[in-house]
Amino acid sequence: MKEILSKIDHGELFKAADLFAIPHFKTVYDLYREYQAAGNYPYISAVADYIEKKLVLDLDETEKKNLESFVFYAARQTEEDHKTEYVKIMLSAGWLVLTTDLVKQAYDQRRKIKLAYETCSILGVVGNTEKIFRPFVTLDDEAYLMKPKAKKRGYPVTGFQNAFCKIV
Repeated sequence: MKEILSKIDHGELFKAADLFAIPHFKTVYDLYREYQAAGNYPYISAVADYIEKKLVLDLDETEKKNLESFVFYAARQTEEDHKTEYVKIMLSAGWLVLTTDLVKQAYDQRRKIKLAYETCSILGVVGNTEKIFRPFVTLDDEAYLMKPKAKKRGYPVTGFQNAFCKIV
C-alpha cells in the first residue's frame, strides 16, 4: 500500500470514474466503515491515523496526505452509499420521488401530498420530517406545496432535496 500512497495524489482520485478500481481503495473504505461502526466520529486525520496503525505503515508527510485523500473519498463514497440505501428503503416502502408532475397530478385530483424530506437547521443538524401539504399550480404552470390552511405562500417543489411523497 505504501507504494501506491507515494505515487497517487488527490487529483488522480478526483478524476477517477470508479474509485474501487484504484488499488487499496477498498481496504481504506472498509477500514473507514469499521472505524465509523465502532462509534467514533470519522475525522479524516483520526481515520488516517487508525489505518496507519492498523496496517502498520510508516508514512512520510506526503504519503500521509495521500492517505488522508483516500479517507476523504472513502467518506464521500460512504455518504453516497447511505443516500442510495435511503432511496431504496423509501421506494420499497411505497414512497415516490417528489416531482413537479406528481404535484400537478395531485392538484388536478384535488388531493393532498404527504411529504417526507430532509431538514437542516442553522446549526447543521439534519433530520427527517413528514408533513402534509396542499399542492398548488400557478397560471405559469409552476408547482408549489402549501401548508394545508395557507392562502398566499407556498414552497416551490424545486426547493425540496431528497424528498419523497405520497398522494393522500
